Amino acid sequence: MELKDKHIVVVGLARSGRAAAALLMRHGAVVTATDLKSADALTEAINELTALGVIVEADGHVRTTFERADMIVISPGVSLDVPELRDAMQRGVPILSELELGYRFCRGRVAALTGTNGKTTTVNLLAKIVHDAGVPGVMAGNVGVAFSGVAESVLPEGIAMLEVSSFQLETIQEFHPEVAAVLNVTPDHLDRYSNMQAYVEAKANIMRQQTAGDVVVLNAVDKYTPLLAAQARGRVILFSSRGPVAGEGVWVENGKMRYRLAKVGEGELIAPEELLIPGPHNVENALAAVAMGLSLGLPATGMMQSLRTFAGVPHRLEPVGAVGQIRFVNDSKGTNVDAVIKALQSYVDPLILILGGRDKHGDFTALRDLLRERVRSVVVMGEAAQIIADQIQNTVPIQHEETLERALRTAYQAARPGDVVLLSPGCASFDQFKNFEERGERFREEVRRLATELGQEAPC
Repeated sequence: MELKDKHIVVVGLARSGRAAAALLMRHGAVVTATDLKSADALTEAINELTALGVIVEADGHVRTTFERADMIVISPGVSLDVPELRDAMQRGVPILSELELGYRFCRGRVAALTGTNGKTTTVNLLAKIVHDAGVPGVMAGNVGVAFSGVAESVLPEGIAMLEVSSFQLETIQEFHPEVAAVLNVTPDHLDRYSNMQAYVEAKANIMRQQTAGDVVVLNAVDKYTPLLAAQARGRVILFSSRGPVAGEGVWVENGKMRYRLAKVGEGELIAPEELLIPGPHNVENALAAVAMGLSLGLPATGMMQSLRTFAGVPHRLEPVGAVGQIRFVNDSKGTNVDAVIKALQSYVDPLILILGGRDKHGDFTALRDLLRERVRSVVVMGEAAQIIADQIQNTVPIQHEETLERALRTAYQAARPGDVVLLSPGCASFDQFKNFEERGERFREEVRRLATELGQEAPC
């Protein structure tokens, strides 16, 4: 991209926007970064960007800034419904996602995955498979490191492994992963999308630029896979934890993970029980990671050790210690109802479940049967507390708390020896926290504080 002296507006000053602005400045652009938040709320970002020479506009967007833009780069959380962006689109001004910007500067191979749930676990496992195979790689995207911040560091022989969201895929143009995956599609972000069709179409964008030589990995039992497969331009490789698949794929059969790919052949891997990460959904995540790794040409033999030693990721069914005989599990990344279902299915011990946060229009009635089967009581918190309580009433005892700190203590008081207190909110974190990571960290801290208050050794 020729960027020297081009006037470029970056919308959103969070992690992605800051990385995009820095990349643009390195290539000689004249960059203005803008955000609706107040200057007081953006002090760290403003200091960082102004030191690079970026012009920063806080407290709202300035129309004239957008009118003189040669290009606009938007962060994932920014909706295209912003009036200034709608006007820019009508004028024909290019609008790129931060993901697209990073892609334009990446020299290596690209493997990208999306899905409603399991993205972070799967991309981390894929990164371990790549690392263990001795291949240079970078993990980025929606997983903590903005792609535009590291895209230029990807070696030509290296692999960029990307977790991408539907938001990031809304404004791609040339983004072209040679191996893509859609792990699953269940209702989520319906506060942003008008219906499920719009959400599915956003996910399908990950395949939009693929060609016949590329691969898309899809979940054989997912409701929307036939729709996605019909749009695929490359080879379709299926994965399934419920038995063999037709054609190329990776699946579980007779207690073993197996694979069959045209360019690789057939073979057997490990038993699902050998995985360290709990739950049937993590078997699916592992199958998807294997399918992507095989499609990238990585050896199956080396994957077995990677699968056996992968310990999971923070904030996703993460054990954070015990207080007495009560265990605490941090699933702060469980921000939708389907993620909560998967979390509940991962445990046999009775659960005290903490739900709540900012509502994403999820259908919590889908939890009712599992609550009766596996949960002793529920603590609801935050903005969505009453909405959730209304949808799950008459299932198990429900208690209300305003904050996570109070919810954790109430859950502890409701627990019996051998129970698990599970934070799996089913909601966004933005009512009380800046992101799910901060919420999970607070949960950890409160478990430690509770142990100290009770005179016990604090969990590590």
